[in-house]
Amino acid sequence: MTIMKSTGFRPYIKLEKCGTLIVLFLIQPIKVIILVYFYNCASVRGATWVQNFCTVGKVGGLGIIIIAGIVLLIQGNTQYINFNGPGTDPLRLSIAFYNGLFSYVGWSCLNALTEELKNPTRDFPIAASLSLSLVTIIYVMANVAYFAAMSPAEMMASPAVAITFGDKVLGNFAWLMPLAVVISTFGATNGNVLALSRLIFVGARDGLLPDLFGMVHIKFLTPMPALLAMGFFTVIYGLYDDVGSLINYTGFSYWLFVGIVATGLLWMRHTRPDMPRPFKVPVIIPIIFSLFCYALVILSIFASPFEALIGTIIILTGIPLYIYGVVWKNKPQWLKDILDSGLLFFQKLMQVISQEIDTQMF
Repeated sequence: MTIMKSTGFRPYIKLEKCGTLIVLFLIQPIKVIILVYFYNCASVRGATWVQNFCTVGKVGGLGIIIIAGIVLLIQGNTQYINFNGPGTDPLRLSIAFYNGLFSYVGWSCLNALTEELKNPTRDFPIAASLSLSLVTIIYVMANVAYFAAMSPAEMMASPAVAITFGDKVLGNFAWLMPLAVVISTFGATNGNVLALSRLIFVGARDGLLPDLFGMVHIKFLTPMPALLAMGFFTVIYGLYDDVGSLINYTGFSYWLFVGIVATGLLWMRHTRPDMPRPFKVPVIIPIIFSLFCYALVILSIFASPFEALIGTIIILTGIPLYIYGVVWKNKPQWLKDILDSGLLFFQKLMQVISQEIDTQMF
């Protein structure tokens, strides 16, 4: 890092390669994860404010990339924008989809937060269609901008494409890209914590997980036990260095169950046609979507059998827990007493109570 004094009031920081900001952010990811879970336990409003701020910062950074890319295209930098090249192995393409779709997986977070929307019948369809459309447009335009400045070989060699783009194109303002990457990464972490912890919370409330995880803090009204449980496993996964393999491990199980859920929607359309539905989509959409999910999963089994095996093992670990917690109803009294005592202890420790389902707590 080279620090140079500018004519302004603040020093200008020239960031090389990954950039100092992104390095400082990534050298201690566990502390960042703990910080995110801490304020999510303390305030839903605070977590949503952080999410809004990070979204603005991320879109702003991508907007800079897109504008710079448009300028480069106007100047005639189109040599890397072509579709000519060696063929792609369809099997390996499925693994590429896992990594690419990871950028769009935020749509599932909206599903998890539907219960906390004030008017889900109106707001959910608008939010889903608008956000997915904007994300697709922004990401495609950003990638076109990358190819206006970098060759495929440069992109493959880059540890962070946006930062390399900034170093090549933005000159003295290259420091904006590491800052945008940090904000984007932090926002993605916050959004997943905010949304996915609700899956644990609702699962426990519906009797599929221990009752403790379906409770909320008496003052903060946040699902603190669910957040702490999710935080524990997040820290464990955070100790694993190969992020790409983690995406493949979880991608296999994730898209398998997404396909199953979409198939379940079709089944309910057939078996319960008169069920009240606040909004509906044409039936062809879940059909195409579920077929795509299954094709993606099947191809990935042949392309990367080891990752598929690990994903299968992760899925299977839930079966004995499900049998113990849900199927086994007649537990001996001594075990029930131990479980009740443990539940009471953790309730007092975390100051949590069961949520009244008919009361909007958040």
